[in-house]
Amino acid sequence: MKILIFFILLVVFALSFVAATPAGGGSTSALHIFLVSGACLSLMIYLAPAMHAYKVRHPDRSMILFVNLIAGWTILLWIAAFMVACNGKGSISTPAVIPPPIPEPSNLTDQLRELDSLKNSGLITVEEYRTKRSQLLS
Repeated sequence: MKILIFFILLVVFALSFVAATPAGGGSTSALHIFLVSGACLSLMIYLAPAMHAYKVRHPDRSMILFVNLIAGWTILLWIAAFMVACNGKGSISTPAVIPPPIPEPSNLTDQLRELDSLKNSGLITVEEYRTKRSQLLS
């Protein structure tokens, strides 16, 4: 999407310079340069919510760009897009995977079997196995 935003800015900038060039091939006046610069600055301000969302890697950055491009001219939705882009959801990180709790075995024999399987699979050390086994047997 960065490429798309860059391409849009580049096309608008190029078209604005073409439009600012007088038809007779004369020199570009200061007013034309001012208008072109103002148009480019306005476009950058208009796309500020989308650019910020992509900069901070917001998880909803595509939707922010869509709302910004389609309805940003309403000012209210531009403000809404900017608020969503700045709400601090950036920097996508993988959520912590919490394994489901292991159900407690009902009797001592089941608990010892579970403990033995944990030791055999290498999930606990021999010392941890001995400590937990002595706790269960006492």
